Amino acid sequence: MSEKIEKYERWIVPIVFIGLGLYIMYANGTFNTLISLL
Repeated sequence: MSEKIEKYERWIVPIVFIGLGLYIMYANGTFNTLISLL
């Protein structure tokens, strides 16, 4: 199992961090603010 994780770690970690960042932006209402500025 750990061999597969190490193999795809290069892709998994950035996807997790991007997803976490998008979730935080959504939870704080950043997207609504950006849309209202347009």
